[in-house]
Formats: sequence, structure tokens, C-alpha cells
Amino acid sequence: MDAQFALATACMERQHGLGNSQVERPFYWYQQAADQGHSEAAFKTAEELMLTEEHSETDSSVDLTDPGEIYRPIIMIDLSIRARQRAAAYYQQAAAAGHVRAMGRLGHMYLLGNAVERDSLTAYLWLARAVSAAHTLPDTEFGKWESYRDEAHYWDQWRDEAYAQLTKAERQEAAQHLAEASPKTP
Repeated sequence: MDAQFALATACMERQHGLGNSQVERPFYWYQQAADQGHSEAAFKTAEELMLTEEHSETDSSVDLTDPGEIYRPIIMIDLSIRARQRAAAYYQQAAAAGHVRAMGRLGHMYLLGNAVERDSLTAYLWLARAVSAAHTLPDTEFGKWESYRDEAHYWDQWRDEAYAQLTKAERQEAAQHLAEASPKTP
């Protein structure tokens, strides 16, 4: 899994991989490492799925050569939705493993209902954890607190927005969850 992550990173540094085959692309190797539990690879896979349209066409169950060109936009929207749903699963995997940026991304997705069912309580819990974890990050290869400052500013705002949407009972549940749950899952 670490070797696959290293290969993906090396391919990414060469900008778009070594060639055109699927195996030579960074996304392929990130996804392989993520599927074996590598949290940073899961985050990078989710980012790729969210930020590029290239991977939305990897679903072989949809025939993009179907006669009606009129249906192509509908198919592309459907594939984009599927890619975002896959991204949500990878963010969930990375966040559950303690990946700070994945916590923030996942919390925002729950706040908006983007590829997941809208859930203010779950959004609040992930965003609260992201903000808390960002302030306690050690100096590591993934960066210092300063590198998360801009993102954490938004996580703060979104956390407050999610909290404002909670009922009194949900606020009590959130406080209890944050006080006793492990930092890895809401």
C-alpha cells in the first residue's frame, strides 16, 4: 500500500503520469493504495474524483456512444454524481483514519447534502473535529497548522452554520459525542 502511494506520488510529480495507460496514471495507484486502507491515498483519490471530470467516465456500465447525443449531458451528470458519491466514501475512509482535511471536506459535504444526505449533526461533528485537529497538528510531512489556516477558517464558519441548524436535543447529542467519542468517528 505504501509502495502504491509512493508510485502515485512519483507519477503525480511527473504531471499526469508516465504514459496514457490506466496503470501509469497517479489516480490508479492512489486508488489502489486507498482501497487497502492508506488514508492519504484515500484523501487524494477523493480529491481527484471531486475535482476532475476525467474519472467520471471510468464507469463502464454506461455506453457513451449511445445514439442520442441529446442524452450525453444527462449521462455525464449521472457519472459526475456517481464520482462524487465515490469521493464521499473515500473522504469518509480518510476522515475516520484521522485525516484532518478529509474531516473538513466530509463535514462540508454533509452540510450541503453534496453526494451524501444532508445532515447538520454529522456535518457539525466532522467540522468540529477538523477545526480541533487542525489546531493540534504536529510538524509532519503533511504540513503545519499554518498550511491549514485558510481551510480551518472555512471549517469554523461551516461548523457554526451547522450548529445553528441543530435542535436543542441535537446540540446536546453533539456535545456528548465530542466529549466521549474517539477523534476518528462521529
